[in-house]
Amino acid sequence: MTTRFSLPSSLQWIGQQWRALPTRRRHAAGVALMVGAVALLWTAVLQPAWQRWQVSDLRLGQLTAELVLLQTQAHALSELRRQPDHGSATWDTPTFERALHRLNGQWLGDGVRLTAAEQGWDVVFEGAHGVPLAHWLIAVREQLAATVVYVDWERRADGTWSGRCRVQRLGDGL
Repeated sequence: MTTRFSLPSSLQWIGQQWRALPTRRRHAAGVALMVGAVALLWTAVLQPAWQRWQVSDLRLGQLTAELVLLQTQAHALSELRRQPDHGSATWDTPTFERALHRLNGQWLGDGVRLTAAEQGWDVVFEGAHGVPLAHWLIAVREQLAATVVYVDWERRADGTWSGRCRVQRLGDGL
């Protein structure tokens, strides 16, 4: 037994209208549908791929240059890591402490107390302004090869900073 598929009435009506058209109009409508389908295919699928393919050589050149730069930087970093750390080895404790006193006086003023701690030095200061405090932090890192490992600061009502921090040479327990 064969079952026939029946179209809904709206599609049957479209089929009847299509069959009622002269052959020439059916061919013209078919060509128009084909052109529309090709235009949709070009716009949605082929054109983006074509444009990406056209710029791929330029992007490949950019990525190659970036790869070379990153490889150079990785090589330089591996060379630096192979070298011994001379930052803390060149500073004996009295010399480091004198240099830290000098930086404290230069950037934070005269009211700074420096005391030796278990690992590093505790710096206690009062009334330091923000910009000199930022410069002091940079100078500790760049000039002394040290870092601030603990901070307990507060900003006062007059806009200055007070508090304490611990400075430790790089390589001393870090």
